[in-house]
Amino acid sequence: PAGAAGPAVLALAAQIGGGLAVALLPLAVLSRADRTLKEAYAALWSGTCFAVGLAIGGMTRPSAVVGALSPARFDGTLWVLFMTALAVTFSLYRLAGRLGV
Repeated sequence: PAGAAGPAVLALAAQIGGGLAVALLPLAVLSRADRTLKEAYAALWSGTCFAVGLAIGGMTRPSAVVGALSPARFDGTLWVLFMTALAVTFSLYRLAGRLGV
């Protein structure tokens, strides 16, 4: 459930978030490189962010996924995570379009 993360999980999430922010630095160097390489690195970074978000959100547990799809034992955690991911994706696609990425 949302809000059930303990301090250790939050500290780990902060460390992973910092690592992902540092992993964006090579993208600035690749801006002068081949467009295919830049797109491949951006795709790798995006996929990593997605995987980390699912893991932190607890979506690696089959019970969370089954709970989101089962009307008998409804668990809205997956739906909250999904809607948040959609909002971030749409926002960043608009930003990327304006930046010409």
